[in-house]
Amino acid sequence: MYLGANQLSGTIPEGIGNFVNLHILSLEENSLSGVIPRDIGKLQNLRRLRLDHNEFSGQIVSTLSNSTTLYHLDLSTNHFEGGNVFDNVLVNYQNLQYLDISQNNFTGIISPHFLQTQSSLTYMKLGENSFSGSLPLEIGKLIHLVDFNVSHNHLVGDIPLSLADCSNLENLSMQANFFQGTIPPNLASLKSIQQLDLSSNKL
Repeated sequence: MYLGANQLSGTIPEGIGNFVNLHILSLEENSLSGVIPRDIGKLQNLRRLRLDHNEFSGQIVSTLSNSTTLYHLDLSTNHFEGGNVFDNVLVNYQNLQYLDISQNNFTGIISPHFLQTQSSLTYMKLGENSFSGSLPLEIGKLIHLVDFNVSHNHLVGDIPLSLADCSNLENLSMQANFFQGTIPPNLASLKSIQQLDLSSNKL
């Protein structure tokens, strides 16, 4: 179901859960609002979900984690909030390759447990939220990561040495945080890097 880039408004109706064989739901770039209905948890065959660039709000419903086959999730540029989004919902996905929850109002830490379970991730975009705490050493587990963006958050501490284990990184955006200390010299081993932004920190 592709309904993106129209002028749709209103909310997602509870009846969306009746489409039990749906693989792709694409509602991006509309004027949809309200919360994600719990009924969406019935879409257990869902593989790709795009709700980005709308006016959605509230927390991500836990029932969304029922769609364990999901590999592409884009909730960016909305008004979503919540402090445990990684452990409450996202950690249940085992095949996630693309995750974009940037430009929302999420808080809390980036969960080490979540990072340990997401070895398939290639795109992880968390920028322009209010995530805090340090960047866990477990980031090095994401060995297939190509694009990693945590810019414009409230992250602190050192840049972990394990980031150099993400040898496929092409884009690394960590600007506008509170990272401190020295830039790890082993980042020089990132031979695929094309864009690196560490500006506006306390390095």
